[in-house]
Amino acid sequence: MENQKESDVAIFVFLYARVSTERQAVKDLSIPDQLNRMRMYCESRNFVVLDEYVDEGRTATDDNRPAFQAMIDSVMNNDKKIHAIVVHSFSRAFRNVTDLALYLRSLSQAGTRLISVTQDVDDSPIGRFVTLFYGLVDEMNSAENSKHVKRALKENARRGFFNGSRPPYGYRTTETKVIGRTGYRKILALDDDEAAIVREIFDLYEGVGVPAPMGMRKIVEYMNAKCLCRGQLWRVQKIQKILSDPVYTGVFEFGARWKLHNRNTMPSGSYGVALDKDDDSVVSVPVPVIVDKDRFQRVEVRRAARAPRNTPPLHVAPRTLLTGLCHCGYCQSSMHIVTGKSGRYRYLKCSRRHTISGSICRSPNVPYERFEKMILKTVAEHVLSERKLKTILDDCCTHADRFAKHQGTERRQITDARAKVERKLTNLYRLVEDEKVRIDGSLGRRIQSWQDELKNLTVKLNSIRVPVTLSANIANSIDVGTFRAAAIALLEDSSSDDARAFMHLVVGEIRVYADEASVSGPNIGVLEAALAHMRATMPAVPSFMSNWRREGDSNP
Repeated sequence: MENQKESDVAIFVFLYARVSTERQAVKDLSIPDQLNRMRMYCESRNFVVLDEYVDEGRTATDDNRPAFQAMIDSVMNNDKKIHAIVVHSFSRAFRNVTDLALYLRSLSQAGTRLISVTQDVDDSPIGRFVTLFYGLVDEMNSAENSKHVKRALKENARRGFFNGSRPPYGYRTTETKVIGRTGYRKILALDDDEAAIVREIFDLYEGVGVPAPMGMRKIVEYMNAKCLCRGQLWRVQKIQKILSDPVYTGVFEFGARWKLHNRNTMPSGSYGVALDKDDDSVVSVPVPVIVDKDRFQRVEVRRAARAPRNTPPLHVAPRTLLTGLCHCGYCQSSMHIVTGKSGRYRYLKCSRRHTISGSICRSPNVPYERFEKMILKTVAEHVLSERKLKTILDDCCTHADRFAKHQGTERRQITDARAKVERKLTNLYRLVEDEKVRIDGSLGRRIQSWQDELKNLTVKLNSIRVPVTLSANIANSIDVGTFRAAAIALLEDSSSDDARAFMHLVVGEIRVYADEASVSGPNIGVLEAALAHMRATMPAVPSFMSNWRREGDSNP
């Protein structure tokens, strides 16, 4: 009885600790101290610590922290009620007052408090106000610290020093004595081995020392056969960055950022990545020269002439009968269509082998037209035979109850998840309209993630095609012979939208190997195709399909 009573009054808590830099985490400057203080705090109050979560080298200006997200998920889904999350100070959990307010609301709904060891605040309305005030001060301090750090880094760069991070390929960092000061600062120096590889990449692109100039994909294959790029495989984006980065002409631009861009919106000559510059924030730092400016400009002109907007790409992605169905049997990557002989021939090729190197996967190029005919023949003989069709339809009706149960459970789960996201967005929009919160970068990213999640859940909900109810004799009402004849006739025109829709119903995946291919698909897809055919020959509107007029429109 005493044990039962103790468990009834036990207060279960999680501990959360965080440091902003990896240097602090490595040197144990803060994490052990935070945890020790929190453990002592919990021990003095008889709190039961269920788990400890630590984020090392993570900022609190946003919630993109693995341990933090795992802790929140555990709070919301734990079998035991979590009464509180204990932190050393509120700044360890949040340095963004908007995130603090939103998470306090979510935790309050789950019956969980946020407790700071060093900032004693109760759960009253005044206590919540004081907590948000602490959050506002933490955000201001974070912004001020960031401003001073950036100013110091820019000044360090103006003096010719390197501000940490990973040096560009072809360079290494070395320490130099600072005159008039104690200590050392880093500068960029040549890495002789990597610098030689950079020059070789420029040689290959211009055709120096080789029979003909190489494109970027050929350079990737050549380099992967020769060496790795700092322990990783070479990729087209890395070759592009080396050919585009002005650092090799002797100027390192501190503050510039490389970003992925849409090819259609990129400046002439760009291919996949581009350098974003803001003249007010970029500082030019002199570094050793690897490639002279004249050669760099020649390569820039050559890249501009060979940019995708000026030359048709060799890789095309037409919408074909087998689009999205084919996967490499060796590395499980998707397979897409590439062309040969100026577009006269089409082949299925492993996407990993295409984007990285021809030697990374042993799958061959498969002639597409011949492969499509082979798949059509396989589907006609092994799926659309009358005997196989009867077996599939009988199996679907035999397990109709299981399908319906699974369908109902999945639909409820997706519906509940979508409703939860909609509530979050509605509450947030209301706060914005009432001018209680301001949309900043962090909040904007969160809104975008919720909108993307809502869109994905809606797509999943609309894609559920399993019939809700099936009558016991539904298979007997389907004319298998007529359906088979109609399906085979439909597949004769493989370029039609109806043929593609039918193929994606009855085929789930095609695994492609060197000398064979395996085709698999859901039985329920065949049943739905048969019901769709039966629907087309009946004047009445069927009521047993779960996705019938799911959008509610009058002209589907």
